Amino acid sequence: MFFEHVRREILLRIFLSALVLCIFFYSVFRTPQVVEVPEAPYQLAYEELYVNATPSEQDVPTVVLLHGAGGDAKDLLFLFEEVRTPLRVISFTGPFSYAGGHAWLEQGSSEEVRQQYLVVGSSIVGAIQSLVPSVQKQPVALVGFSQGASLGYYLSLAYPEFFSISIPVAGSLDARVTPLSVSPGTSYPAVRALHGEHDAIIAIDEAEYSVKILHDFGLNATLKTFTTGHTITPLMREEIVTLLGV
Repeated sequence: MFFEHVRREILLRIFLSALVLCIFFYSVFRTPQVVEVPEAPYQLAYEELYVNATPSEQDVPTVVLLHGAGGDAKDLLFLFEEVRTPLRVISFTGPFSYAGGHAWLEQGSSEEVRQQYLVVGSSIVGAIQSLVPSVQKQPVALVGFSQGASLGYYLSLAYPEFFSISIPVAGSLDARVTPLSVSPGTSYPAVRALHGEHDAIIAIDEAEYSVKILHDFGLNATLKTFTTGHTITPLMREEIVTLLGV
């Protein structure tokens, strides 16, 4: 009796270990999904997550995620691990290789980087239109971290009609793509910036100045700071979920 119990315990542990390994290798080696964007110079890889919903449900709110430099589409999916509201999450991967991961922009002159913003911004919006055909009737929420947050600032100004809210975390509005003015009468998304007070990568001053520019433009923009560095803490995650209403 005792030995039978031990045998079953060993078999159960072997099964659970094998299951964990299968899940790990699937997540690491599976081929990412790719969306074709007409006239874009590259494809955009992405991860798609349905939270308490299925692909057949058409009216589920959508959140778009933009990772930081050196990351990939999986980086920010943890934000929604404990969400109970039906939600569709689309997380894109930057087109350029960088530091073992990916980036949205490459180094270059001010004009070269400005052109990269224009191209990658257009590509992301084209990808969103392809994956979310109802986006112009039901704009999506946008969450970006670090370089993805800087891109989020830009997208909020360049393509306001596609986004209901923009949450840039630990980023700043790049002066190379900051317009001199905004279009009168245009409805812009609310911008809810989050930033660490001890951020050594993108200083808090840059976030404060970015939000001031948006506020001066007349946008509904605010900044909330946290006692942390260049990261997303559990408190920041809670704030993101609250802002998204999920």
